[in-house]
Amino acid sequence: MFARRASLFALALRPHGPQGRMVSNASNSKQTAKTAQSSPDKIQIPNKIERSPTAILEAIASTIRKDHSAPDYMFADDPYLIPTSSLQKRSYALAKASGKRAARHFLAKYPNLLFKDNADPSIPAYLPPKTTWPETMEPNEAAIFDCMQWGKLDKAYETYVKAKQEGARVSEECKLALFELACFFNSSDMEEEEPLEEKWAKKGVEDLKGKRRVQSANAWKRRVPLASCASGLVVQPHGRQPADVHALRVVTDSAVDRSNSIADKMLEELADKSERAYCSLLKGLVKHGNYDQAVQVYRKMRDAKLVPDSQAYAALIGAVLYTQSEREERVNVITGYLKEMSKHGVAPTLEVFNQFLRVLSFGPKTNKYQNMALSVLREMKKLHIEPSLTSWTQLLLIFYPIDGKEYNSSVMRTVLSELTGKELEWRHPEDAEFFPIAMRKIAACLNDVDLAYELDALLNHGNNAAMLSSFAHVSLYYTNLFDVLMELETFDKVVALWEQLVPNTYSPNRFTMKNFIDLVDRCGAVQLIPRLWSDVVSFDGLSRATDGPMMVDRLLAIMIKHTEGDLADEWKSKFAEIVVGVQTRCPLVAEEQNDRRESRGRALNRMEWTAPMLGNLLLIALRCNGFDEAWKIFEVFSPKRASFVGSPSGRSLAALVAACVDREDVGKATSVLEAMDDLAVEEAKSSAQLLRGRADLALQEGQRALIDRILARKDKPVKIRIAETSLY
Repeated sequence: MFARRASLFALALRPHGPQGRMVSNASNSKQTAKTAQSSPDKIQIPNKIERSPTAILEAIASTIRKDHSAPDYMFADDPYLIPTSSLQKRSYALAKASGKRAARHFLAKYPNLLFKDNADPSIPAYLPPKTTWPETMEPNEAAIFDCMQWGKLDKAYETYVKAKQEGARVSEECKLALFELACFFNSSDMEEEEPLEEKWAKKGVEDLKGKRRVQSANAWKRRVPLASCASGLVVQPHGRQPADVHALRVVTDSAVDRSNSIADKMLEELADKSERAYCSLLKGLVKHGNYDQAVQVYRKMRDAKLVPDSQAYAALIGAVLYTQSEREERVNVITGYLKEMSKHGVAPTLEVFNQFLRVLSFGPKTNKYQNMALSVLREMKKLHIEPSLTSWTQLLLIFYPIDGKEYNSSVMRTVLSELTGKELEWRHPEDAEFFPIAMRKIAACLNDVDLAYELDALLNHGNNAAMLSSFAHVSLYYTNLFDVLMELETFDKVVALWEQLVPNTYSPNRFTMKNFIDLVDRCGAVQLIPRLWSDVVSFDGLSRATDGPMMVDRLLAIMIKHTEGDLADEWKSKFAEIVVGVQTRCPLVAEEQNDRRESRGRALNRMEWTAPMLGNLLLIALRCNGFDEAWKIFEVFSPKRASFVGSPSGRSLAALVAACVDREDVGKATSVLEAMDDLAVEEAKSSAQLLRGRADLALQEGQRALIDRILARKDKPVKIRIAETSLY
């Protein structure tokens, strides 16, 4: 252990060459020998090598690989508490986030008791939020910056007003910084950031399923009732326009009081309303949903011969989705923006091109828009701007717009060839959507297992797996990966990947679980049936009223199918354990179900048993030498058989009669035979013949009459038999 630690530190501290590569030990030894020969009595100290503060940690981290058999670091806990199902993981993450929010609450409520800074140098991010300031605080520029540093916009503006009243000098730079902060945070204090666990759990999958939507905008906040933003306009979202864009209706409110907007007040305070000020206002309006007013600000800048910066142009291009309802007009407006950028010498940035591609992804699915997207990428290459993952995501949405429709795979192959072998970096907030959307398109549009493996290799290269930054990303990515593999890959490879990823990396949903059960059934993998039952239980497959019966019904049907004939004693014992486990977790008696619901406080056992399911359970118990368990099942069914949907299979009841005959239990055999006669089961006659053929059995008069009545029937039963139903 100590030797390994020493080697790691030696690795981190080893000198590097001019290109950042390790210098070999051989070259070091030669250099040392040369120095020793030139000056044998003099020790030469090597030059200092500049390294990052985390160089040692990076060296240690390079020796670590992901362990799929261990839970995610977020869920590291007592083994009993480690979550396995999707619901458990989300609940666990939200519980941790709730604890952090509670801690933040007490930090904010009692900052004086907890505000103790022993760190050197001080780390403000680790300190409680500053909520109070001394009454003797002098209102000056330093105090204003201090309030802004803590995100207290209201306090900063209040301090600015006091400083102005007392005649203190406040620079234009300070005024502009306060104005920019007001635009960014919508004239309100900085909101508390969500804990990472909450972000991981709450992000939905609506905009990751290939049906992209425009992000709903938050209207520019009103400070008081009928207050306004800097423009005096109120944004009111209404329903979708044709296609898939959230339109925004802007109305003028003549009764709006414009005096309470910090952004509006600070704009008036600025002596020099520069390009920077107007760009900040424009970006703030777009950020908080006032798109039409942002366009008006842009026109005002153009009339005043002021040139927006590249970020402002990117915001305007993104706002085109909301300000222009006609798709062709959107492209014309964006083209005009780009021409103006070229005219004024404003270099386009990655965000400008990403916004353009995003608008194109909402356009018509024609070759014109696809060629336009390719021309955008060529322009990026010409300007030496490397596309981000968001750029590639938008390209895939343009070329593969409709799930379920077959497309050419050349674009997907080109994108993956551009990214293969690279260490991916976060360059755009939406970069995390690349992997789940790309795998979705491979599964729904291309159905290509080689492309799925290529994308998965890219994900597992280096630290690229960090791009799956939320529960929705992980779930959607691996759901589509298994959809492709279960349809096209060999059974052994699918099982190997299942064993590797489930449950610590991926918790399958009910549809993936159903597909895996079908795959096991098709391949006749009897050895995986106990694992299937364990997974159904671990992933809360019994917790829903519809999923529970479906899963249990399908598992029992597979066990019936693969237990015919000789079965090893090892598998008989395992299947018998499953039979007991099914009855334990899903009680057959309604009263027991109610008791268990009350005791556990959760809907784990809310499952409606059907007669065919009971018949299958009974037959499996018999085949696994569980006569007592089988008889208990029959005792549950027999007195209330009219209340169950359907009827048990004839072979299950016939097998129970045969087992009773083997045990020479005539009473139980005739009880089952009577139930078969009442249900008009076709196998009743063969079971009656079996019972009569045993001369060593002492039959009573009533039992003989029952057998004679069944054997005397020559026509089809008059009673209508309810067809055996399956919930699967």
